[in-house]
Amino acid sequence: MRILLINGSLRGNASSSLKIARAFVQGMVKANGEENTVVTEIALKDMIESMNEYWLEQDARLRTDFN
Repeated sequence: MRILLINGSLRGNASSSLKIARAFVQGMVKANGEENTVVTEIALKDMIESMNEYWLEQDARLRTDFN
């Protein structure tokens, strides 16, 4: 299973909503017994500068993983 977790907070890893989302994903994986789960996290601050070279690589990876 592939999960895309988007962090919309500019607080980054200190975001309460991100902590809750991570806990939810961990619980879901544990409950479903999905050892082959891939979780990809994208932060809003990465998307803000979407015209730079870093984002192009991220975009290509996302399109490949979540086509």
